Parts: sequence; structure tokens; C-alpha cells
Amino acid sequence: MNDAQVVDTSVSPRDYKAAGVVPFNDDGFWLARTSSGYADFGGKRGSSDETAWATARREMREKGGVTLDRCTLMLFHEESVSKAAIFLCQTQAAPVPKEARFITWKDFIERGGFPIEPLHPQLKYDKGRRIQNGIMDLARSK
Repeated sequence: MNDAQVVDTSVSPRDYKAAGVVPFNDDGFWLARTSSGYADFGGKRGSSDETAWATARREMREKGGVTLDRCTLMLFHEESVSKAAIFLCQTQAAPVPKEARFITWKDFIERGGFPIEPLHPQLKYDKGRRIQNGIMDLARSK
């Protein structure tokens, strides 16, 4: 990944409530199985989290066992109820949980979006398809 593809993680949406990561590699990406369906590796903003990136990195370490240094893209729904910042981050390390699901770029493109159910409401009711479109753009670049 070259520097032109790295997001400035010091900049955060002011009113974010949660943040998470969709980790990916050259072949596809992972989603975490949660009680509400498949989702990013994320969670609520912690009291000591200064930025959305700090929240996302902490959640990825806690839920996926992977420490990340940088990301490719940040997606944020300003009008969403969840106010979640989603980071797309390249990694060669597979997330730890057995519930993590790997989705190939090819499968994502062929199905025109997420090929698995149930999806977490944040992904299922993706207003304006911002998350799916961000991942689709990344998929097409692979």
C-alpha cells in the first residue's frame, strides 16, 4: 500500500458514537459474527478514545486479535442513528474469531453486495449504500 492510499486517521467525525474496521487483503475481506448479524469489527466509543481511529483500532484488537497501523478508507454516515465510522484496512493477518467470515472480492461483486445473512442493521440498512459502495469501489480496484 503506498502513502497516497492511507487515510489521515487523526481527523475524526466530531459526533461519532462507534467505530470499526473491515479488514481486507488482496483476495477479499472479513466480517465478524455478532449477536445482531455479520458486521465490521467494531463497537462503541470509549471514554479514553480521542479519535474514531483509536476506537476502531481498539475494537479490532479486542474482537479480531489484529493490530492495525493504517487504513485505506474511512466511511461515515452523518445522518445514521449509529453514527459509526467504518475503516477499511489492509492486513495480511486473519482475524482470530472463528465466527469471522471471509468474503472474496469476486463473490461480493457478483452478488452486488454482501452475500451473507444475517447482516447487522448497520450494514443491512446502509442508507445511500455508502458502506457497500465504498467496499465495492475497493473490490473493483483489486
